Amino acid sequence: TPGLESAAMPTVGGDAVVESGSNSDGRWLRYSSGEQFCFSREYVIGGDIAQASAYGGYAGFVRGVQFPAPFASAPLDVNVTVLDAPLSAGFLRDLATATEFDVVVRATSSINSGDFGYGYTAYGQWK
Repeated sequence: TPGLESAAMPTVGGDAVVESGSNSDGRWLRYSSGEQFCFSREYVIGGDIAQASAYGGYAGFVRGVQFPAPFASAPLDVNVTVLDAPLSAGFLRDLATATEFDVVVRATSSINSGDFGYGYTAYGQWK
């Protein structure tokens, strides 16, 4: 929570957690070292994955994802995980910016109006 004394905040590996929170875009943790983690899960109802992919299978569900708290610059790592079968992968389509990234979800076969979920964890610097 912003404004709290860092001495009163929990520590992880000696670095104090100086801010944490959540909003409709997900959750975040900020450490005194300048590191930040953002994470979220999303469930999609009625998504289509119908475009043939150059990587094999089908792609077509693309969504811009906002980080719940901005990084100082593009995060060092964004890891996307698909939560449901029959989906085979989730990956970044474009390089992430300090505030957002695009996720593309792939399937081994075409899906029309399917329900599925994905989650992500992003790591970088907030200061």
